Amino acid sequence: MLTAAPTDDVTLGLSSSVPAEGSVSDATVTFTPGNWNQMQEITVTGEDDADMDGDQPYQVVIDAASSLDGRYDGMDPPDVAVNNTDNDTAGVTVSPISGLTTSEAAAQDTFTVVLNSEPTFNVTLTL
Repeated sequence: MLTAAPTDDVTLGLSSSVPAEGSVSDATVTFTPGNWNQMQEITVTGEDDADMDGDQPYQVVIDAASSLDGRYDGMDPPDVAVNNTDNDTAGVTVSPISGLTTSEAAAQDTFTVVLNSEPTFNVTLTL
């Protein structure tokens, strides 16, 4: 929302400082002489990665305004701080953990093992 009616459209560019952590719903927001005093909602969405990197801060970068109205052209509002909460944890998932059957006649069964997050180094499991 602007503080006074502009004489021409006022456009602000929007972007994420770390697109791998979060994205912005719109690349621009435009205020016109008709909607200058109305709030415009911007949606910020966290991005999921496989890294166990903890909560990651990033910013919604708001570019300097572009307008033929000299009062607003070049005005640079503050960026918006955002925190992307990490949902990755170290661990191993084994499935199934019961109900397997083999026999002395060489019957086989299988189970799977997978890491819960991307490791920073090789992981070796001894069976």
